[in-house]
Amino acid sequence: MSNQAQSVLYSVNFIVLAFFTKKFRLVSTYQFIGLLFLLSLNLIVSIFTQDKYVLESLLVYIILEFFLMIFYLKSWIIPTLYMIIQLFVVMAIWTLTINIPMMIFDIKVSGYFEFAEAIIQSLLILLLYYFFKKANQRLKLWEFLNYQKKRYKILSIVILFLFFSISVIHGVASANKQWVLSTYSLIVLGVLCFGIFTSLYFVKRDKEQKEYLTSLTTFYNQEQAKYKYLRAFKHDFKDLIISVEACLEQHDYSEAKTLIRRITQSTDNIMDEKININDIKNTSLRGLLIHYYNRGVEREIDFRINILGEFDVKDFILVDVIRCLSIVLSNAEEETEKLKYHKKIIFVDIKKNGNNVFFIVKNNYENKIDIHEIFKRGYSTKDEHRGIGLNTIRNIESENRGLQFNLQIDREVFCAEIHMTIDFD
Repeated sequence: MSNQAQSVLYSVNFIVLAFFTKKFRLVSTYQFIGLLFLLSLNLIVSIFTQDKYVLESLLVYIILEFFLMIFYLKSWIIPTLYMIIQLFVVMAIWTLTINIPMMIFDIKVSGYFEFAEAIIQSLLILLLYYFFKKANQRLKLWEFLNYQKKRYKILSIVILFLFFSISVIHGVASANKQWVLSTYSLIVLGVLCFGIFTSLYFVKRDKEQKEYLTSLTTFYNQEQAKYKYLRAFKHDFKDLIISVEACLEQHDYSEAKTLIRRITQSTDNIMDEKININDIKNTSLRGLLIHYYNRGVEREIDFRINILGEFDVKDFILVDVIRCLSIVLSNAEEETEKLKYHKKIIFVDIKKNGNNVFFIVKNNYENKIDIHEIFKRGYSTKDEHRGIGLNTIRNIESENRGLQFNLQIDREVFCAEIHMTIDFD
């Protein structure tokens, strides 16, 4: 394929990708217009001339686009990851639409061929954009990277060096029709991209889990502070009432109102002292139970917690236990809210027996439930039909030998049991 044909097709590729660059808000509107102008100029020159330097000018465009993204986003890692995705997409599409057909067939490049290739490649870019969009909606990696304060300059330079080094090998091999080396280098690039984004996903998941545990710990500490305040307040409550009574006897109604107002304000949002969860040593797990207890109070659900035996959940299993218990409690809460003919009660029994801890959650239900279908992904009794919770528990159970999950469904009672086996110090 001539330099002119390559320049035309590459220009079309990058014009389509430029719109996605703006769509992802990686450059400003003025930067986008400038980049689009350069690409359009390069396309026009490519159509009417056969100068080999026109193709090389696209490298200048790539570098300019990269530094404009850095300037606009004040970050290195996002432009780097977007750049390697962008270049990998272009190389993969060229391999599918140019290299492989040239390996199999003796194709003569013509104007009609270039036009057809431009359309096919643009459609493939749109298809890949749709794929990446769907993947990001599920994994939320782009949003995670946007909230990172670090610039990751050194890491970005290392990634770019590795990627461009392999890209040069791929380009030279394709130009010399060394198809095996060209294909192999593309596969290596694909593995590199997959490895980078897989690593980012695990970093994101680990950080979210730590933040979740921290938020539960903070929530518990806040509720514990309220509880301590309640105990101190109850100690002085009698004296406060005596003070109010004295004001009333002296007909000092203004002072009495002031005291009553202060008593009311002081008792707002104080945790009910019926919860006794000191036997649970993990503050994040305590926070989860208190969170659902308070939600039950707000929704007029009688949330009863019974704990037998002190226990401590080890760090390596704590997140999985919290995820499973959170799903079970959420389902119980939603099902209990729908009750019309039964009292709204959720029983939570936590029992320790040797190296075993049992989390048992019971609630009444009125909707028909099929126990054979309930663990399938997508099954739900909710109006939105978004059922992934119990399916998620099954996946966690299969990956963790220390957890077992059982369900019992009677005529009116739904019982979920999480069995945790672990060595206690």
